[in-house]
Amino acid sequence: AQYANMLRASYAAIKNVKDTVKVVGGVTSSADSDYIGSIIDNGAGDYMDIISVHPYVYNNLVNSKPERIVDDIAAVKNVLTAKNCNKPIWVTELNWPTNDTWFGSTEEEQAEYNNLFNDDDFWTME
Repeated sequence: AQYANMLRASYAAIKNVKDTVKVVGGVTSSADSDYIGSIIDNGAGDYMDIISVHPYVYNNLVNSKPERIVDDIAAVKNVLTAKNCNKPIWVTELNWPTNDTWFGSTEEEQAEYNNLFNDDDFWTME
């Protein structure tokens, strides 16, 4: 509820200055459909024009291949549909750690992921 209240105040202030500015909300550190659903339930959907997600997946977690991002975003879309919240979903941040620790990706994996995500067909979710 605190996030929805903050977003409500921010939305009003922003739109008061320039009503054509798009207010981006959500901004999750994953494509967390449960969280998105909870903020919509608390009224946040009325105070944003766009839902933002940062759908990180790390290659040493269960089912963490980058292709999973499509399913994760589809889950967010399904939640929005179920809650009658017709907002576009923007991926506003996406990357892979470039180190050799538990969450790291090799240079070859990074190149593969970059090629995958630069393919327009990857983003077609119909």
